[in-house]
Parts: sequence; structure tokens; C-alpha cells
Amino acid sequence: MEKKDFEVGVVVALSGSILKRLSSVQVIDRFCRLEELPDEERLFVCAGVRKGAVQLAEITSREREQRLFIEPAWRGYQSGYGSLRIGRWRVGKQYVNGAVFVGDPAELCSAALSPQSAGRYRLITEEGMKVVRAFLEPRLKDGQAFYPWKRADAVPHGTSKHWKTAA
Repeated sequence: MEKKDFEVGVVVALSGSILKRLSSVQVIDRFCRLEELPDEERLFVCAGVRKGAVQLAEITSREREQRLFIEPAWRGYQSGYGSLRIGRWRVGKQYVNGAVFVGDPAELCSAALSPQSAGRYRLITEEGMKVVRAFLEPRLKDGQAFYPWKRADAVPHGTSKHWKTAA
């Protein structure tokens, strides 16, 4: 994984224990603290990008009333992903937990325990990301906002346009 691979909608697996030690990572969610993040590998969706900063939201498979269910129709992946773990992403229960972080993309790459190469990412579609961002926005700390998002389609820049929805 490289810093250019962070695009709105890309889902990556990052180590919670490493994220906690990165100097650039800050919580921008009013309801969580960085030390509450589990130490194991977790999925995160990129919710915003600007030069030098990436906003990430935690994904979990544990259901709770205050979490947003990621509809199967919103879950995509790029052709050639090739991992058996994609099956769980496609059919397992997945929720946006609400924990929102911001960090330096180059530093965040060091937290990727199982780095995929470009063109091999799980994705949340543009339609899904609109719902995710609307769900998370009220949780952001005062003075915080998602970075402006303009994207012509739901395929991350610089990657294959051949991706599939999980539905």
C-alpha cells in the first residue's frame, strides 16, 4: 500500500496497536478515544482525503443499534483481489462503528499489516459513501468536517475500472 492508494471509499486493514503509536493520528470523533481502538487488525474505510491527510472510519462486524449497517449493494471489490478474505467482506455483516480518525497517509501505510497492491482493494460504492459520511458527520468534533469530496465515479483514482459489487 502506498499513500496514493488512499481514496474515498477504499477499505483497508490496519493494525490498531500501530495506529495508536503513530504521531500523526488523531481522533476527530467526539464519542471515541484513540486508546479505545482494539489492538488487532481492523478494517477502515477512507472517508476523506486531502494533501497530507486521510480521514478513516472504523468498520466492525459487531452489531449495535448505534452503528450503520453497510448494505451488501454498497460493498464492492476490485477484480483480481484474490484473497479468501473477500468472501467475508461480501457476505458477512459489516458496520461502520463511528470511530473517525485522521492521519498522514505515508505514516498510515506503516499500519497496514497485510498490504494489498493497487487494484486489489475492498470498496464502498459512491452511493454507500454518501450514506456513511452523512451518518458520521454529526459525530465529528466541533470544528471538524469531512474533506470536500468530488469524484466522477466510484472507482478510486489510479486503479482498475473493473471492479465488482458484492450484491
